[in-house]
Amino acid sequence: MESFDRYLRGLRQRRRLTLGQLSLFSGVHKATLSRWESGTHAPRIPELQRVLDALHVSAAERARAIRLLDVPRALFLERRDSPADARLALGDLLYGLRQRAGKTQQDVARETGVSRSLYAQWESDAGRPCAEQLHAVGFALGASAREIVRLTTGEFAERPLDRTRDGLMCAYTETMEWEMSPEIYTLFLYSLLAGFGNLIRRDRADIGDMAVVVAKFGSCAELWHDDLNLRDAYNRRAIALASRSSRPLHFHLIPALEDNPRAALQWQPRFTDRAGQAYLLSFIARDIAKEDPDHAIRLSDTYCELVADHPDEYPCRLRDRGNLLRDCGRPAESVAFISTLEPPDEFRAGLNQLNLARGLVALEARAEAHACLDASKRILEPMNLQHVQGAIRELEFALA
Repeated sequence: MESFDRYLRGLRQRRRLTLGQLSLFSGVHKATLSRWESGTHAPRIPELQRVLDALHVSAAERARAIRLLDVPRALFLERRDSPADARLALGDLLYGLRQRAGKTQQDVARETGVSRSLYAQWESDAGRPCAEQLHAVGFALGASAREIVRLTTGEFAERPLDRTRDGLMCAYTETMEWEMSPEIYTLFLYSLLAGFGNLIRRDRADIGDMAVVVAKFGSCAELWHDDLNLRDAYNRRAIALASRSSRPLHFHLIPALEDNPRAALQWQPRFTDRAGQAYLLSFIARDIAKEDPDHAIRLSDTYCELVADHPDEYPCRLRDRGNLLRDCGRPAESVAFISTLEPPDEFRAGLNQLNLARGLVALEARAEAHACLDASKRILEPMNLQHVQGAIRELEFALA
């Protein structure tokens, strides 16, 4: 009997796509796709629909994939109708709100008028409060009006987070590809932060794991609130936590080092993974490009060598080198270098066209820049990636 995992793998292979390429086209993390194809995890319907859309399956193939999942009809309907940005179970939302408020379960239970054991059941998803109780809990936890609406209208997923170290880190990594509202994502980060804290106290996680989440708070402060002071405060806290870590550091900490790129070089040995070291050097080279272009170019040679045998990271670092040449005041070399790159997939081809347009703008070749920008928009705009859309708008303004 054919299984869902074999059928999905066959759909992908018939279209000659790697897991990495399918991840880029669908927005579902590569590790998640791998678990689906190995049969260790079953997908939620919203993510599966995005993957099937990326595979351009027929109506019959789509129906067959969903039938092979073998989930109860009621669960299918619940998953199908859940909003795209809801990734936390109700208990995780309550847990995140409580951690943000700095209260114990006993505190919240007393203010809500229920027993601590009943409230504990709500946080563990062993039971669900009624709408009136949810309102009371929301006010006790200091939730905003929008957060209370989300709680009382059922905008949450059906499964809680796996609160092991690997489960929390996997959830953190996967959400890099999800579109979450700021309210939900903030609660998700609080939930992760508290989850790692609980594990650290039991020696089941490292303080460097918590540093990753604190650094992400800094990124969000800049992205959503344009608050650089708050970002810097979070970054300082993340670095302080990372300095106490006994394990190799996660490369998502690297943006927290941006205030002093030269000093960040001392952190390189802490990223024992070569891909992480290459990303760190790429980050530093970009920041020193204008003041010390020769040193930046030498760093680009190093980071490309570090990942020369890495099929996913090497194209990224080559693209970084092409952009670095432009930042170092060598736009002609940048355009020539990027023109020689052979992108492994359509997404990176679109990025290459975008970067060519940037170099051509610097060379004042407006007609050629327009052509490259149009080519990149045809590829990238349907993907609706926020940071890419911002770069496209920036170039459109420059060419206006």
